[in-house]
Amino acid sequence: MQIRLLVSAALAASLVAGPLQAQSAEPYEVVRMNDGAMTCEALVGAINTLSQEVRQQAANAERAQRNRQTAGAVGRGLLGGLARGASLFGGGNGGNEAAVVGALAGMASEAAAAGNAAPAQPPAAAAPTPQAERLAHLNDLFRNRSC
Repeated sequence: MQIRLLVSAALAASLVAGPLQAQSAEPYEVVRMNDGAMTCEALVGAINTLSQEVRQQAANAERAQRNRQTAGAVGRGLLGGLARGASLFGGGNGGNEAAVVGALAGMASEAAAAGNAAPAQPPAAAAPTPQAERLAHLNDLFRNRSC
């Protein structure tokens, strides 16, 4: 029972560090049929609305990245703590505890090694969102008009 609890906790900690991404079901139309017929006022309104949306998406992406880094650190700390404290749970019932402690220690050292391996360069910029691409398209339309 206690071993099952330890293994479940270790599995949960390793899953916490993994990124979760939601995918949109509908494709976003970057270029729309009526774009060429938009008035200058409609373009300005669409550009302002999309600008706010793109800024919000960038802020959300930055927050999600910080959360993933924090979750990874918490997961690594939890695995390390489990590996160090696993012998306190039911010590002396047999050889199973030693196997669990060894497995947890291995997971903790792998997680620590992955966390300590700093990238040589900053991460590459993410691909632009469809909203950012549409914003660029509308800005091009606006620039090419005599508004």
